[in-house]
Amino acid sequence: MFPSGLPHSVPPFKGVGDRIVISFNLYLVSASGDETGLRLLTLTLTLTLTLTLILTLTLTLTLTLTLTLTLTLTLTLTLIVYVMCDIVLKAQS
Repeated sequence: MFPSGLPHSVPPFKGVGDRIVISFNLYLVSASGDETGLRLLTLTLTLTLTLTLILTLTLTLTLTLTLTLTLTLTLTLTLIVYVMCDIVLKAQS
């Protein structure tokens, strides 16, 4: 989350599937002139969006680690089966 006046851009998506992008500009204006409530609301929104981003990154990391573990187990089992087949073939000859 950053001020909308800062220069920013997103590179073109070249991946497979859909890219989901959520963006918006938020302007808070106080009718009474009291800025305290606006500051609190801005802080709350910032914290909420930050926590959402952290949760999203955590879930992504968890899925990545799960995939890595699955691939490691698959490779390990493949190696075990290969060694067992090799032992059986050597015993038969």
